Amino acid sequence: MEELILNEVPGVEDCTVVAGRHEGEEVAVAVVTGDGVDAEKVLFAANEALRAHGKPELSVVEVATGDEDFPLGVTGKSLKRYLRDKYRDLAVHVRDRRGRNLATIDALA
Repeated sequence: MEELILNEVPGVEDCTVVAGRHEGEEVAVAVVTGDGVDAEKVLFAANEALRAHGKPELSVVEVATGDEDFPLGVTGKSLKRYLRDKYRDLAVHVRDRRGRNLATIDALA
């Protein structure tokens, strides 16, 4: 459901949603691709739509800036296992990457 909603956000070309961990809790992390996509705008638009559908909100949106941020397998599907490992410790990842390409809910700031 989250991926369908994210694909409707203007500018988003592709996306995937995986589980990340923050302070022992599992949280939803979205990685999106698209030229000039603003992570804050995507997070706001997606969470607004998710709330309207009674679905859990995203905690983090990261805009992929290269293949390493949005790895694809030979079938063209995103490699979610790689992304789950990447977001295993969101506190560290968020601290190192915050800015135009990464947006979080206030609780993770």
